[in-house]
Amino acid sequence: MPGRTPREAVEAYAQPIRETLACITNAILGYDRRTSESQPYQTLRFISNPPVGKLNGTKLKLFFSQQYSVIQQSEGDQNWKVKTRGYIYRVDDEDDDEILSYHWHPFGELPKHPHMHLKKGSGVSRTELTRGHIPTGRMAIESLALYLIAEFGVQPRTEECTQTIRRNLDIFERHRTWA
Repeated sequence: MPGRTPREAVEAYAQPIRETLACITNAILGYDRRTSESQPYQTLRFISNPPVGKLNGTKLKLFFSQQYSVIQQSEGDQNWKVKTRGYIYRVDDEDDDEILSYHWHPFGELPKHPHMHLKKGSGVSRTELTRGHIPTGRMAIESLALYLIAEFGVQPRTEECTQTIRRNLDIFERHRTWA
């Protein structure tokens, strides 16, 4: 989702994510704009401490962190775009045990491909699964939100939420730069 300025591009990028997450948690999304040589990207995450949101209608919690950069394009007057550079989405149970998480950190630690973890909270006991990096495609937060509603009993916070999440997923799919 392009913007005429870097700030406008970041807001256009964050708004559908903010709407989607507001459908399943009341946690507030914020920006960590600090960068360094070892962490050159900015981060979109919950601003609470710890940075998790309670999933509506359940005892489950969601950790959300997405790294991004703002790049200049050459598309007329809207020439700034945000590119996702990595993410971690984690679902924890009521005892703070990780159930599952989706990771993509192509510029950090190995493995660099998108993958999923199944941990203690999932009830899975096979070491190959609990210590493994199960390959996945890239995961949109909107897809995870719909999955949590359908399979984990997360309650949408309003009647319009499922439709809002689907609309945001469609927006994301139209603007993403990967297939």
